[in-house]
Amino acid sequence: MKNILVIYFILLYSTMYAQSSFNKIYRIDSEQTSPCAFGGNIVSDTAFYFIGVAGNEDYHYNTLFLKTDTSGNMVIKKMYGSNLQDNYMWYSNLQVSNDNNLISAGMSVSYNTDTSQGNSAVILTKIKATGDTIFWRNYYSNDSLHRYIGWTRGLTTTIDGGYIIYCSAYQSLLAIKTDENGNEITRYQYSFATYEDISAFRVMPQVDSGFIFTLIASNGSEYDDNLNTATIMFKIDKNGEKLWEYITNTQRNIYCAYIRQMEDKGYILYGLEVLPTYVGAGNVDYNYVAYITRLDSNRNMLWEKKIGQPNRHVYFSDMLVLNNGYYFVGSTITKDSMLSKGWLFKMSENGDSIWSQYYTYPDFYGTFSNHWLGNIKSFKDGFLLSGSISNDLPMSDSRRGYWGWLVRTDSMGNVSPLLNTTITEPMQYEQPDMRVFPNPTNGILNLQLAEALQAEADIVIYTIEGKEVYRSKLRKQNDNTRLYLYHLPQGFYNCVLQVSDNQVYSKSFFKIN
Repeated sequence: MKNILVIYFILLYSTMYAQSSFNKIYRIDSEQTSPCAFGGNIVSDTAFYFIGVAGNEDYHYNTLFLKTDTSGNMVIKKMYGSNLQDNYMWYSNLQVSNDNNLISAGMSVSYNTDTSQGNSAVILTKIKATGDTIFWRNYYSNDSLHRYIGWTRGLTTTIDGGYIIYCSAYQSLLAIKTDENGNEITRYQYSFATYEDISAFRVMPQVDSGFIFTLIASNGSEYDDNLNTATIMFKIDKNGEKLWEYITNTQRNIYCAYIRQMEDKGYILYGLEVLPTYVGAGNVDYNYVAYITRLDSNRNMLWEKKIGQPNRHVYFSDMLVLNNGYYFVGSTITKDSMLSKGWLFKMSENGDSIWSQYYTYPDFYGTFSNHWLGNIKSFKDGFLLSGSISNDLPMSDSRRGYWGWLVRTDSMGNVSPLLNTTITEPMQYEQPDMRVFPNPTNGILNLQLAEALQAEADIVIYTIEGKEVYRSKLRKQNDNTRLYLYHLPQGFYNCVLQVSDNQVYSKSFFKIN
């Protein structure tokens, strides 16, 4: 009878989860090769909202607005733009405005013959939940030397209900302040003439009504051995005056494009570091490793972490602070084959690795296959991840193209806790043969390894929501241990074996009463 009950609970849980988890792609237009990607998302209890970019039949880029239900079924699809103008929302974000509508910023490139205002502009648009636009504003540069406005990735709300938009121009940064209706109030421009290229990324409000910006400043190119890149973080007051500036180590090529302020008023900067590898005769190759640094409120470094392996490009694009840990999303790309995977990575508050999950879309074909995750949001018992995938199939193949991509997971990053479609090989090591049994268990759980450990390890049990409920040590040279878990209530759990900062193995099990 007990075994029948266990099977019933497992099937019931699996059925319930199968209705709420998915790994889906979306083709928005009829042109197979046109791009589609989600740049930002908003999550509610009943629906998901996305801003992004989609191509049309003439290979121009239009802004895309998409609403789905919580099972990923498309409810509303709208595109904005014309053949006279490309609207880029590829790296944009989506926020809730002060009046509970949606607000986003991006960049437009015009094809008309009138270049008196320049041929690129900053976009600010406010959209209803139905996809109808409330306003659409274009802001052009008024300086002929800075006519070409670059990518717009930064947007935040001011205390008085307006907005700050942040973009790059020629060797400078441009910040535009507007009222709540998008009417420009003032603009600030900050020069960085010692760098050849400036890329704007994030703007973050401060409780004392100032703002913090991040940007990437570089000289040279990754295609030669003269690359010199630094991440710059600086703060301005409400009048636009610069208060302080922080620059990463200029002897290392650190692209910490993204920023998050913590509860202690310190900061996390995250992105990637470019590591040069010289291959002889003056030639240089580059690997990207994911990079994270934790700063205190005075910008003193508390710790830094690099995560990666040879012959791969590895980077983070977004993060979430939840359950006393940090969750990062990004991609890993194997350079030899140019095959990539979406990546979800959990780290402790002290910078210790806990687990990784990797994602591909089943049956997505092509020698070159790009899986990119750029956004993470929490939703009920897990996460919603969004981005894009693409391939290099021939033009004649209907499976060729760029697709918007959504993945919904549980709290451990599984698309399904029983039928896990993720790829879970680790980043820097080979997964050992680890078993947990009996499964289900009524309280005694045996953990067995194929080989004895070469170092002491931590054994940690997590609930399906990611809460730690048990911890013990496994000594060096041990290959098995017994855990007594009678105190745990019935449900699904994850047994995690952490050998070192970058060696983490996990197995799921079911506990019965």
